[in-house]
Amino acid sequence: MFFGSIDLNHVNLSGANIIGTNFDSSNLSEANLPNVNLFNSDLKNADFSDANLSDANLSSADMEKTKLDGADLSNANLSRVNEDDTKLNDAILINANLSDTLMRGVFLSGANLNGANLSNINMVSTTLNGVDFTGAILIGINFNNSNLEDAIDGPFVGVLVIHYVCSTSNFLFLFSKHFSYPNNLV
Repeated sequence: MFFGSIDLNHVNLSGANIIGTNFDSSNLSEANLPNVNLFNSDLKNADFSDANLSDANLSSADMEKTKLDGADLSNANLSRVNEDDTKLNDAILINANLSDTLMRGVFLSGANLNGANLSNINMVSTTLNGVDFTGAILIGINFNNSNLEDAIDGPFVGVLVIHYVCSTSNFLFLFSKHFSYPNNLV
């Protein structure tokens, strides 16, 4: 289905099964989309600001340059998604699955990633100011050229970090100051 550049502000598509849909450049701000299935959909340049996407399936979607500021993505499946240059400022991603996702140049300032699965993510040149990583899983993550400086004083309780790539010394300080890990990983 093709809905490119359509205005669906405040629409209610709760539980809809719309796999492979094209919403390129569409306005879905403040939409009610819990439990929606958008697997393998084209969501490039779409606006989902302040939308409810809790428990949504967005896996394998193309979300390049999508705007998700303030969106609720709690328990959402965002695995294998292209989120390059996406805006997720103040987004709620509690317990979301973001494994194997491309997140280069993403803005995540103030986002809540509490309990999120961030395994095998490429977060090159990402802005992470004030992000809550409490209980998050950071396995095989690439933070090269990302801004973590302001996230140093954020909550990092129970975070599991196994392998990371990072070019900033701030992350090493952050790692030693805030992360706890089992003794057998030291």
